[in-house]
Amino acid sequence: MYETLAESGRYRSRITLKTRCVRVSYAGDCHVDLVPYVHEYGWFDRDLIVDRKKNQFEEINPKGFSEWMLGRDRVAGGNLRTTVRLLKYMRDYKGTFDAPSVILTVVVGGQVNRLDAFFDRYCDLPTAFTSLVKATDSWLQKYPDLPHLPDPSCPGVSFEHRLSQPTYAKFRTRFHGYAGKISEAYEATRRAGSIELWQEIFGEGFAPPT
Repeated sequence: MYETLAESGRYRSRITLKTRCVRVSYAGDCHVDLVPYVHEYGWFDRDLIVDRKKNQFEEINPKGFSEWMLGRDRVAGGNLRTTVRLLKYMRDYKGTFDAPSVILTVVVGGQVNRLDAFFDRYCDLPTAFTSLVKATDSWLQKYPDLPHLPDPSCPGVSFEHRLSQPTYAKFRTRFHGYAGKISEAYEATRRAGSIELWQEIFGEGFAPPT
């Protein structure tokens, strides 16, 4: 797929070969990751993607993963997907930790629960974002060492091999620091002060509507 895109004058300068995908970059820091997969027929049909560096297949369940994500998002009042997008933006904007998007999705999505929904902790985006960040930070702090990260849609498959212990430790430490700043921004009583704190997290582009 990379070689095919490289032959195109439209895409040649926009593509990057990653471990499991080809990244197509667009203007404004926008990109799309194209992940080729194959369907294997047999006693147990399964979908597979390729780990290019290890030259081996990895089992996935894209439909099941989407259904899991949508179910969690419904419990979170439709705020989980936006929360994950904000965390991915913060990761890319800050550049202080590196956690694959699928791991952010699994870890943060795993903190969604119906009790928090009952107590209106997902009632709007700022509340849901702060609640999920705090819950994720609490979970991460329980595990100084890289924990088992099972794929919620594919029994026997996990994601922790996509992180090294040093990378996980950096992610855990940085996330803890940002969690404190996010709570401080959310709980600020002065609007101007709150906006200033949010700008420390998301940049000066974060501003009140005009």
